[in-house]
Amino acid sequence: MRIKEISVKKLFGMFDYTIPLNLDEHITIIHGPNGYGKTNILKLIKASFSFDLEILHKIPFDKYDLIFDDSSVYSIKKKSENDPVEIPGFLFIYEKPGKQPLIYPGKNGSDKQLDFFPELLKHEFSIEMIEEIMPNLSRIGRERWIDDRSGRIISLSQIMKHYNFNLPMNKPEWLENIIESPPIYFIETQRLLIIPEEGTHRSRRINPRKTKVVEKYSEELSKKIEAKLAESAELSQKLDSTFPNRLLQLSNNEKLDERYLREELNNLEKRRRKLMDTGLLEKDEGVEIPMGDIDSAKKEVLSLYINDTEEKLSIFDEMSDKIELMKTIINNHFSYKEMSISKEKGFVFTDNNGNIINPSDLSSGEQHQLVLLYAMLFEVNPGSMILIDEPEISLHVAWQKDFIRDLQRIAKMVNLDFLIATHSPQIINERWKLTVELKGVGE
Repeated sequence: MRIKEISVKKLFGMFDYTIPLNLDEHITIIHGPNGYGKTNILKLIKASFSFDLEILHKIPFDKYDLIFDDSSVYSIKKKSENDPVEIPGFLFIYEKPGKQPLIYPGKNGSDKQLDFFPELLKHEFSIEMIEEIMPNLSRIGRERWIDDRSGRIISLSQIMKHYNFNLPMNKPEWLENIIESPPIYFIETQRLLIIPEEGTHRSRRINPRKTKVVEKYSEELSKKIEAKLAESAELSQKLDSTFPNRLLQLSNNEKLDERYLREELNNLEKRRRKLMDTGLLEKDEGVEIPMGDIDSAKKEVLSLYINDTEEKLSIFDEMSDKIELMKTIINNHFSYKEMSISKEKGFVFTDNNGNIINPSDLSSGEQHQLVLLYAMLFEVNPGSMILIDEPEISLHVAWQKDFIRDLQRIAKMVNLDFLIATHSPQIINERWKLTVELKGVGE
């Protein structure tokens, strides 16, 4: 399913928005003044599918609707003070044309009331899990904790009522299915550093080490390449071990065209060169077939070799296309340096004099560009919706103007939908048909 429209009522208690998405173009841009809720709309979408109750609780709104392309609607409604009290004060609703609405918490056609915390879960839930799930709480008694942020001492019953956002919940199957599709990936404004989650003990909360995302992604890419190489090696071993038997089983009745075989070998060599250029294969001399007639026995060997090599190289096709696109965009934008890919190091940058530049030493704008591209190409699955908050951060005006064009190339390759929140007219760059303006009350 794809989301085709977003509707939110009383965001911050005042804004009502309806945002139709451009499904044909795969890109929708929302813009408006500061304080109109652009970032919070993205957070609500992410929270709706990650079941992040803490975010849903923090953002003031009355009702939030996500309309899919099959006309079904996934809604989250905050309960009013007049509604029966249910932890944590939300109703999750799924409506499909011609079907009874599914509501959680609710009866849903059963006499048994679905609760966020059924008795069985309460009994099976381990108290020791609380500090692991909520590291801001420290245990000071049998069923007493202190909130390190506020100094407040709280009981188990208070945790269940007010601090339950991250505790296990007994969601019905229909809700589990909805929040798993479509996949949502949120690229936030703080995207260059990874700040580790706080540990359980205070000693692990002092000066947590921050990791630069470009370093993490560079290491990840290296591991992805190694995984592909291992997959290729496993297939090669399998094909090589069965090569003699398969060769002997070939039918001599099939007439193999010599010109066709030479063309196929030439095409394979071009693919191998491309994979070498993208850093996926080691450089070698390749295969050259001498001029002159090829007898029938050799044709059979070459035919089988071509089929096997085609199967081995196809393992790298998707990754090679993504790397090539990322390198093309980066090398078109970055000045006085060039990007290449290494299976050992991941990203490799060199200046005009051939000196190696560590990815973490790139400028802020260059790191933002690299992080955005890698995340969109390698961190998400096809069919995902990507939420990007302020992609213009630290980007040169010329890069901003190219951003949507680059995004369209990525959307086409990976089959993604994008929802972007921006203040930048350069990001929009005359593509106003892709935009939805958030307007204030009475505007």
